[in-house]
Amino acid sequence: MKIKIYARSHVLFAAKILANHLRKLYHEPSIVSDIDPNDVTLHIIYCAFVAPALPKNYIVYQTEVLNSKWFTKDYQHILDGALAIWDYDARNVLHMPYKSHSVVPPGINPQSIDGNRDIDVMHYGSINERRRNLLNEVQDYCCIKIIEDVYGEDMYALLKRAKVVLNLHYYPNAPLAVFRIHEALSYGCSVVSEPTNDVAQKFHNDVVYFTESAFDFKTCIEKALDRSFDYDLTALDDYSFNAVKVAIR
Repeated sequence: MKIKIYARSHVLFAAKILANHLRKLYHEPSIVSDIDPNDVTLHIIYCAFVAPALPKNYIVYQTEVLNSKWFTKDYQHILDGALAIWDYDARNVLHMPYKSHSVVPPGINPQSIDGNRDIDVMHYGSINERRRNLLNEVQDYCCIKIIEDVYGEDMYALLKRAKVVLNLHYYPNAPLAVFRIHEALSYGCSVVSEPTNDVAQKFHNDVVYFTESAFDFKTCIEKALDRSFDYDLTALDDYSFNAVKVAIR
C-alpha cells in the first residue's frame, strides 16, 4: 500500500525511521512536504495542528504533551477526523477520548559517525522559563552548548559532535521526550535526562542516565562522559517496529 508521511524538519529523522519500518512491512512510503486535500492516498501526519491541509484519509501521529498549548479546539477537530491516532505516550492515550488509538514510539537508526566529538554537553530544543532555570543551575557545574531553532542537517552535524545530550522537560511532570532521546542515541550521544513517571522510563533505564537535582546532573554527566558508547539499542527499535506493525493493520 502506498503511504505518504507528512513531517516537519524537527521530526524528519523519526519520519525516515518510520518509512523504513513501513518498507519492512511491504508498504510503499514516501515523505512529503505538502498535502493535497483531494489526495485519497493514506497519509500519516506529524504535527497535524500545523499541516497545510488535510487529505481524505489520514492517521495523526500525535507528538505533543497532553494539555500543551497545541491542544486547541481546532486540533481536536483534526484528531476527530482521523482514521486513527498514533501517540508516542501512553498517558495521552489514557486521558484523551481517542476513538482509535495506538502507542507508537519512534524508532532508532544508529548512524555511522567519524570525526571528533568536541562538544561535551549539549541541550537542544525550545527554551522556556522552566528549562532556562534548570540550565542555569546545571551550568554552575559544567559548560553546556545550548541550541535553539536549528533543524535538519545542521542539527545532525551538531549531534555528531556532541558527547552528552541533556533532556529537560518543557512542562512539569511531562512525558519522556522520546523523539529527542532516540535521535540523540542514534547519533551516538549519551543522554542525561530528568525522570518521568510514565512507563517509557523503564524501557530507557539501561540507555539513559536519569536524575532530578542539578548536582546529580553533574554526577551523571561525569559518568556519561567517562563511559564509551556501548548501549544496545536493538530492543528500543524492535519495540517501535512491532508497534507500527500492529497499528498499521
